Amino acid sequence: TVPSHPSKDQPRKQKVKDAASIIDKHKLPLQDATAWATIESGASSHSAVAMDPTGARFAVGGMDSSLRLYDFGGLNADNPTPFQNIYVQEGYPVRSISYAPSGDRFVIATGSAQPRVMDRDGSDEVLEFVRGDVYVTDPAKTLGHTAAVTCVQWHPMDKSIVFTTSRDGSLRMWNVDRGSLA
Repeated sequence: TVPSHPSKDQPRKQKVKDAASIIDKHKLPLQDATAWATIESGASSHSAVAMDPTGARFAVGGMDSSLRLYDFGGLNADNPTPFQNIYVQEGYPVRSISYAPSGDRFVIATGSAQPRVMDRDGSDEVLEFVRGDVYVTDPAKTLGHTAAVTCVQWHPMDKSIVFTTSRDGSLRMWNVDRGSLA
């Protein structure tokens, strides 16, 4: 069994000791059990997280449509603040995030049928996927998803290919450089 999360009023030394015992017990390959920070979510809960391939940055999505981008180089463990905080698509929670193998962009799925590709800094939207025709009953006969996208994943070796799944029951493979289904 995994021990319960220590309460916030418990001293920091006890939290570090508990984390170290979990790491020792499960033989986790971590170098320093004392290096950790709590990422607060504000009024919303976290719903997705992704790390770029270099391990220099990570993204945290929230149920309130927020996307927070953090840089490990500038991260203060006592007060971790994102270098970028944006709202992806108002009214839709962030469901999934995946970085490209090159780390120069990432794809993000909200509760809508149209995932988005954003640049590394989250400042520019590079591409918005096409929405499928909801009046076509066969998902194979329409170009995009017709229901909420539940997961996105970049191909681990091909920087052009993105996979998406949706509540419409389809899995699609996209070529984001051509802007079409692969």
